Parts: sequence; C-alpha cells; structure tokens
Amino acid sequence: MKSVSARRLSPSKKLTLKGMVLISSLAVGALTGCGNVTSSVATSSSVASSTNSIASSATSATGSSAASSTVASSSESTVSSQTERKVNTYLDWTFDELAVGEAVPESYYNYKEGGGFKASSKDEDGNVWVQCADVNTGSMWGMMVQAPKDANGKDVSLKDFCISFSTRYPDGNYTTDGDGGIALLASSLYGRYDLAVHNNVAAGGEDSQVSLWHAMDVDGGPFATTLHNTDWGERGSRVGSISLYSELVYNFTVCGRYQTPDQDGNEFMTLYVFLGDKLIIEQKDIAYWEGNFGLRGYISPWEYGDFKVTDFPLVCPDGIDHYNDSGLNDPTINETRLPTPEVTINGTTASWAAIDGASGYEVYNGDTKLARIHETSYSLAGLTGDGSLKVRALSSGFPIKNSEFGQATYAMPRALNKPVLTLNEKILSWAAIDHATGYKVYHDGTEIASIGSDVLTYDISTYTKGTLGVKAIGDGSFYLDSEIGTYDLIETLPAPKIVYDGTNLTWAAVEGATKYEVYFKDAKIADTTDLLYKVTSTEIGKYQVKAIGDGGIKTYDSALSNSWAYREIASYASHNFKGLAVGAASTLPWGDPDVYTIAAQETDHSWATGPDATKEWAGVFFPAKVQDSAGNWNNLSEYAYTVTFRLPTAADDGNNVFQILYSTGTVRYAAEIVMSGATSSLNIYAANHIGDAFNADLGGKLTSLDLKDDVAYKFTVFVRNLGDGNCRMTCFIDNVCAIDIPSTAMLTGDFGLACRNATPAQFTDIAVTDIPLIGPDGVDRY
Repeated sequence: MKSVSARRLSPSKKLTLKGMVLISSLAVGALTGCGNVTSSVATSSSVASSTNSIASSATSATGSSAASSTVASSSESTVSSQTERKVNTYLDWTFDELAVGEAVPESYYNYKEGGGFKASSKDEDGNVWVQCADVNTGSMWGMMVQAPKDANGKDVSLKDFCISFSTRYPDGNYTTDGDGGIALLASSLYGRYDLAVHNNVAAGGEDSQVSLWHAMDVDGGPFATTLHNTDWGERGSRVGSISLYSELVYNFTVCGRYQTPDQDGNEFMTLYVFLGDKLIIEQKDIAYWEGNFGLRGYISPWEYGDFKVTDFPLVCPDGIDHYNDSGLNDPTINETRLPTPEVTINGTTASWAAIDGASGYEVYNGDTKLARIHETSYSLAGLTGDGSLKVRALSSGFPIKNSEFGQATYAMPRALNKPVLTLNEKILSWAAIDHATGYKVYHDGTEIASIGSDVLTYDISTYTKGTLGVKAIGDGSFYLDSEIGTYDLIETLPAPKIVYDGTNLTWAAVEGATKYEVYFKDAKIADTTDLLYKVTSTEIGKYQVKAIGDGGIKTYDSALSNSWAYREIASYASHNFKGLAVGAASTLPWGDPDVYTIAAQETDHSWATGPDATKEWAGVFFPAKVQDSAGNWNNLSEYAYTVTFRLPTAADDGNNVFQILYSTGTVRYAAEIVMSGATSSLNIYAANHIGDAFNADLGGKLTSLDLKDDVAYKFTVFVRNLGDGNCRMTCFIDNVCAIDIPSTAMLTGDFGLACRNATPAQFTDIAVTDIPLIGPDGVDRY
C-alpha cells in the first residue's frame, strides 16, 4: 500500500473517542448527497451574502461571545504568533480493533443515517479501514458526533477548528464513482457544510476533485472546489487539477479560521483544505455557524482509517501559520506528470527503464488493460497477430499525475487459416492458403502425406471410411501451422421417424439412403425402397426402420428409428354431423337438452355451432359410460378424445371458443381454446376452478399459439392412467404437443362439447378411442 504524504493521525491501535459525551439526537435534516457539480451559477460572494442572516441568527441564538470565550479558555489560544498557543484534541477515532465486516460501534457517534459505517478491510500493517455500510444504494450514509468537550468537560462550539482524516479508494469495479468525505458544522438550524472527495474512476483517477458544499443548497454548485468551471468564477482552488488513484492513502486536513464579524455582526470564517502537505483550497468569507463533525459518503466505496478534530493548528500541513496569516500565501500548485516510459520489444518481451517516483506500471494491448505490475518488463507470450503494447507509469499521488502512454508495435506469429475441404468423387481439394509453405494430409488423425504449397488436391481412392484432414504449414517464425480442416468420408444417415396411420407405418425420405430395412421384435422382416410398410399382423410387437446408405465414401447406415408397437385401437364414440342441412338442429346421438345448430355444410361433414346466443353455457355429452368392443359399458380410465374446430372469418372471438368436458356430476376437466390470432391460448381447467388453469407453468410446451380464422384445427387429448389415482394428460393442436401435464387427479365420467358466452366456434368429427401408441407428433406417448 503506497501512501501519499501519509501518516496515521493517531498511532494508537485502540478504538478511541476522546473528550466526548453523547447527548440527545440532533435534528440536522437528511444527510442527502451533494455531489452534483453541474448545477446553475452562483459565486462564492453570493453564498457568503446569502448566509449573512443565518450567521447573524446563529450568533444571537447561541450567544456568540460566550461560545467564543469558552473556546479561548479551553484552547488557551492567543492571536499572537509569538505566544505559545495550546492545541486541544476533541475527537480522535481509529478503528483498528474492529474485525472486518463489523459495524462501527454506536459509542463513536450519536447521529447516523442509513447503515452507518463498517470495517471494510485491514491493510498489511494491521490498520483497519471503514466505509459506508452500503456503497451502491444511491443514498447518503453518515455518522456524526456533536458537542465536543473541552478539558473541563464543557460543551465547546468550535470557531477555530481542524479536522484531519486518512482515506483511500480500494481497487475494484463499482457501479458509480460516488464521493466520500466529511460533514462539518452540521447545524439543526442551517443544515451543514460537506467536504466531498471524488475519485474519477472512469478516467483512471485523473481529473478528480475536492469540493465544499452547503448541503441542500447545491443549485449553484460548490462554494469552494478544485474543479475549474468558468461559469462559477473563483471558488478558492489553489491547484490546476488533482489526481486521486486507487489503492493509495491520502491524508486530508480541513482547517476553519474564524473571521472578525462584519459591521452588521454577521460571522464568517475562512476554510483551508490540504491534501497531504499541499494547500488545495482556500476560501474566505464563508458564513459561520456552530455545528458538529463526522464522516459521510455518497454511493461511495471510499475507506477511512482515522478521523480527528482539534483546535486550529499552530502550523498547518504546508508549514505556514495560517492562523495569523490572512493572505493567500502559496502560488497555485500545478500537477506534473511522470516521464513517459520508452517501450522496446525484443522477441516476445517488452521492457522499459524504471521511472523515478512511479508506484507501478499499467500495461495495455491497444485499449485492453493486461496488467498492473511493479516490474519493468512484460512477456508478450500468448498474444497473436499485430498490435500495439502501451505502458504508463503510475503516480504515487498528488501533485504528480500518471505518465502518458509509451507504446511499441509488435508482430507476433499468427496461425494460418484452416483449409476448407471438398470432395469430388475420390479427389479431396482445398483453396490455397496464403503464406503456407506446404500441407500435411491426415486420415483419422494420422499423417499420411506431406506435400508442397503448390499441390491443392489429394487422391483418397484407398480410403472408404473415416475422417480426412489437411493442415497448412507455416514458416515457424511469423506464421504458425493452421488448425486441421476435416472431411468425414462416412456420413452416418439420420434415423427415420415412423408414424402409424391406422394401416401403414410411414416415414419421410432420408437423404442419401438407398433403401430401408424394417424390423419387428428386433429382427429384420423386410427391405423396401418405399416410404411405408403395411401392418397386416395383429401380433403385439415393436416395429422399427433403418435407413441404408451406399456403404462407401458418402453414406453409412443410420441407427434404428423410434419404435411403434402394434395394438388394436378400440373406438367408443364418434360423430361428424354428416348429412345435416345448414340451419338444422341436432341433439346428437348422446342426448342432452341443449341443441346444436348446423352452421355450414361440406362434402364429408357439417359444422355445428352452439344453440342459443343468450345462454352463458351450452353443451352436449356422451353417456356416463361407453361401450367397449365386447359390448361392456365402462368408465374409461385411458382414452384419446379428438374434435375438429374452426372459427369463421370475421366472427367475434369471444371469451371462450369451446370446452371439451370429461365429467362426473359437476366435477370435470375442461379444455378451453381462446382464438385471437397470435395471442391465442389453450388451458386445461378443473371446472369451477377457473383460476387454477393447468397453463404454461404446469405443463405448457409452447411459447404461443397462432390460430387463424376459418382454418380447421384438430384438438386431441390423451389421458393415461398412472395407477396411483392420478393420470397424465397430454394435449395436441394438430400434430404439435401443446400441453403435457405429468400428473393430475384421475376422473371418470362423460365426454362432450360445450360453448361459453355464445362464441361462434364450429365443430365436427368428434371421437373417443383408446390411446394410440404413437401420438399425433410421432412420439410414443403410451
């Protein structure tokens, strides 16, 4: 840890609080941040004049002469520089007995806002540093002590004071630079003054600033600052600029010297701010009021190592007696830069001469930071291609800035481009690779040939399977060998995907296949060049299909397809409204008081719609039991239920298009499809529990539906009995799985059709069957 004019202000390792008695809390107003330095114009003289009445009120309210005599008695001060003047210490904080993460004890302060301060780190010397409890909240945090005591235990309202503290900015990524500092002369009547220290992290610490504010009155900017703004006029800056870097310790001192009241009795003071031993701000004619002192932070990771309040020192950090000197004594301090490193590159090593006063060096590749080091050389190993290495010397702090960047270009060896291979019959070829000195040919990773740079083909007649590769060879100096470009001689065909249409197993053509093999119970039963196989056997067993390649250079046999096991599928109920004329009414073969009306007729079927636009609900149902192939009436526990639906063009979408019901009494599941274009939706409800839809969070497979008007869609629901009182419910729109509910309560009962809120949906082709072993999406859902 480098220190900039750094000294621990208290050598004690103990948590100390000298000359302090806690009193009742002070209503000083919110400790809001005041780091905005882009506000409207106000001069220092206007700040002083605007606070004259405040200072006058402070005098009358507190008894200025009494307070002044108390301080004089306490500090044994005189106005003569020839007479010894005692400097009393009123407050001395160190934090070294705190464990990292531990909060600063309340015995330190009697006013805090937000989370206060906590121990944030311990340095190599065992010194503990504290910071705001939360550096990224966007609010102010602070802790203050009020009513310092003199040697006799009397309250002291300091008129001539000195505050000193050590601080540093830890290296790291923070959401905002923020500012830290101290609150001084915090008053219940007039607010407070803030000293804000801002480290310009984005600029690497350069163009940082220190500002003095009257908190809550920031529209005109700070009344004293090192930041130069022509709109503000003179604001007390004694420096051209300051640079505050991470990981360096800075000692700040703020001295307040009471001025003689003016002819109207208004009280003023002069504030001096020192960075190390340099006077950086001197601002006269600041309205004086009594108040308190403490630490503050604004979204700031600044750390503090100590905090001390004393009388005005006999000699300030710059070696001058400012207590008895009323003039501006020092010329303006201008920062200077460290010399720029001269970077040279020899092979893969960059080096430069040591820079006197540098605390280290930063190394960049272009604009990318590579390292922060103390050495004067850096290895370029790992860099490729051409680039620019930049190095700057890091300052130990104000008033010396980091150096400018020194740089040197480099040309590191680079890999050649990888060959891209093509195959024509049995000739492997590739385009010429720039700067290649030759090529090496590989088969399954083993080198089989080394050829010149003018040869761009290779005969692979002796190879029928495996992977060929070609690598471009570099010169070993500026160009490295390329990666190996590859070509697979044997392409494994994708496995077919079979479906069953009730008669045939079918599959899509597999590109590159010369034929297909059909397997039953893992044994080959047929060869075919067709894309189907007719199932004639009723024996239960597993069917699979394999795509067969040419076995040579281009293709190889696929893996076996998905399986399909033959099983007789029983049909229990179906209806398609065929033969009913438009406008005709139908009660359907299953019976129900509600009647469906035929809305449209086509060659093979008619489309039915709800019977009564005034009813909220309208429905028809299958009987409570269905008859199986043996003539027995049963409540099905495993079934497939399908219906085809559409919404006529220009029809009102309505709240619900239709519901498909599976019920016993009033307990049922309902499938609701709401048609509204791209925002269509599908939900499965437990009836009378509409808020409990089995929606996308409970089995939904699609991110959205897009159901068009006047287009027919087939809705299918599979119910599979899990044998534990629950079932698996899978829903399809056409051949797409839309919802798959792994487990829900098993019900037995009716099947049917319903409309809600008189929606104009149309339906046809309703059926209840066993579950097909292959679902509409080609997956074995059984």
